[in-house]
Amino acid sequence: MALPITIRGRVLHQPGPWGSKRPLRNVGQVEVFLQNSTLSSSLGMATTDQDGWFNITGNPPSFSVTNMFIQVVDPCKVIMHSQLIPRPPNTNASILPIDDLGDITVPWEPADTILARVKGIECKDTQTLARTLSSTLSILLKSPRNPFWIALRRESVDGTGNDYTPAQRLLISLKAPRSGFLKRLVEDIQDEVVSTKSNNISDMVVEILQRLSMWDIKVLETGSRLNRLLAAIQRAINSPSYSESMMVDPAHDMAAACVFLFLAFLIEKRKVQPNIMFFSNSRECSGSVKHQFSVIHIE
Repeated sequence: MALPITIRGRVLHQPGPWGSKRPLRNVGQVEVFLQNSTLSSSLGMATTDQDGWFNITGNPPSFSVTNMFIQVVDPCKVIMHSQLIPRPPNTNASILPIDDLGDITVPWEPADTILARVKGIECKDTQTLARTLSSTLSILLKSPRNPFWIALRRESVDGTGNDYTPAQRLLISLKAPRSGFLKRLVEDIQDEVVSTKSNNISDMVVEILQRLSMWDIKVLETGSRLNRLLAAIQRAINSPSYSESMMVDPAHDMAAACVFLFLAFLIEKRKVQPNIMFFSNSRECSGSVKHQFSVIHIE
């Protein structure tokens, strides 16, 4: 009797402004078919986990297998990706051999493609967000009564919708900031991250946001610059859980850093006290399948 076969792999979204290795989290329905030139049999089905991984274990068919066929369905988008693996499963002498297929890329965008919204402007990437915050700040400097609101959205991975990254949680400190933290932050950013030509805090913050808008996702994914920026924020607020390497989710962490700088100026220099709310929501897609989102709303 043939031993069971275990097929393992990870499903990723196509590269984009959200990053190059963003997983299809929790909702990807994967089915593996074993085939030859005339016959096909399903080995089994599984759902991707929070990191996009799947494991499917089943008994091989009675016929000789020459290749595999992977089918990935996202019920939330009602879309399917099929991929041929032109070889039979990799078996060995172990009781449950694991055949790791590695990364499988699906050609659609993640659920939280819209990284942020600023007064109705949708930002799919951190570059657009930084530019939008810079221009919004310039407007607020001329008309401080001009209202604003910001929504930062991130796909949840733990099913609760409350799994904010450490960088996103830094925004909580803005509810009760220490005096003088903006000056420390701007000086630290200029020393460690980007330099400016401006002579006053207002112009410095605008210019820093403009400079940050030049960093694309490939730069952020390396972690070096983004971690230095997050470290500067932590030092400015004297974070008790300080870390030199805080980056977890490059696009969302960078978005949080830009929004922190934007709000820090309004709080310190304009005495604006924004309402920062952390909550979650979900959207049912198909049957019991739901997309969960962590949402930070600021107004």
